[in-house]
Amino acid sequence: MLKLNFKSLLDLQTKLATEEDCQKYMIDIRWNGKIECVYCNHNKVCTVKDGDFKCSKCNRRFTVKTGSIFENSKLPLKKWLMAIYFVTNDKKGVSSYQLADNIGVTQKTAWSMLQKLKYLITSQANNGEFEGTIEIDEAYIGGSESNRHAKDKLGEKPKTVVLGLVNRDTGQVKAVKVPTAEKDFLLPKIRLNVKQGSAIVTDTYHAYNDLKNNIHTK
Repeated sequence: MLKLNFKSLLDLQTKLATEEDCQKYMIDIRWNGKIECVYCNHNKVCTVKDGDFKCSKCNRRFTVKTGSIFENSKLPLKKWLMAIYFVTNDKKGVSSYQLADNIGVTQKTAWSMLQKLKYLITSQANNGEFEGTIEIDEAYIGGSESNRHAKDKLGEKPKTVVLGLVNRDTGQVKAVKVPTAEKDFLLPKIRLNVKQGSAIVTDTYHAYNDLKNNIHTK
């Protein structure tokens, strides 16, 4: 889940007004609306109570959070989804202090959320080439040192640069970690993950200027 399909933060808050709305949204994303057991992939599942499911085959219980970075979190899904929105829509990177203010949690909690989101984004499987119409953008995961108190700066890891690819035809998403956002690192990753002849949609960032020559796009 690299990019949430919302036009704005207000759009997210309106459509995901309740925790039930968030759970339905996650069910659509995770199982395309048809719940499957997270343990045996069986598709006959009953609802035990709100947000809790039981598989009719293996009899194990699970929730929409099971097996995800949200699993052991007591935070509402809405706060997690808002966090993902802020992280993926701010190219300059979101600090734990900024995120804490934005979603109403402590700085310590926000820092932990950022680490989990960074892990999620940078550890996604990236096998196979995308083809068709591919939207490409880069993002910075992690906050700015200038936003941290002096006592907290020691041990701070630099922001991680992540190249995001979205296949507009299939809805598939990839996240690829790169050392920097310069073309010498971005173009090889794009070449590796995008099939020759695909149509690539990007912004005006200078590193993408050589895409036509290097990737042979349409």
